[in-house]
Amino acid sequence: MEKYVKNAGEVQEFLAKQHGNAFDASSSLLISDLYSASLLVRHDIEKELLMKHKLSWTAMLMMYILWVFGPSETRIIAQRLQLAPSSVTSLTNTLEKKGLVFRSYKPLDRRLVLVNLADSGVELLKVLSKEVNERGQVHTSKLTQEEVETFNRLLHKLLSK
Repeated sequence: MEKYVKNAGEVQEFLAKQHGNAFDASSSLLISDLYSASLLVRHDIEKELLMKHKLSWTAMLMMYILWVFGPSETRIIAQRLQLAPSSVTSLTNTLEKKGLVFRSYKPLDRRLVLVNLADSGVELLKVLSKEVNERGQVHTSKLTQEEVETFNRLLHKLLSK
């Protein structure tokens, strides 16, 4: 059995040995670090901000979608969150019980249900968006403003199709 790997450098070295010259250690490390950074920020925000409101990361994102884009069909929310429509229905049920969203129907086709952000949801998001921004500043405080802007440009380039 292989020895326990202690840090990212050892992981890259191990994988390079497994794959030989075809292995791009820099790309692998970048993807690994992006994943780790996103988990760190997500867990921090969930623990420090969302837990007190009994919200998940996904619930907050769904509410943000409704705040930004307005009332939306479940299938549209599912596409934006990259979730199954059934997951969005379940999440809608949970947020509806909390009084943060409500359902309505499209006037011309009552078969289509819209999920709407309730006034209490808007008020909560106003508070959360400020708090999330403050937590984000904590996480980026080691970077200069120029580095943050460069990083943003690079991430957008990486995410573009």
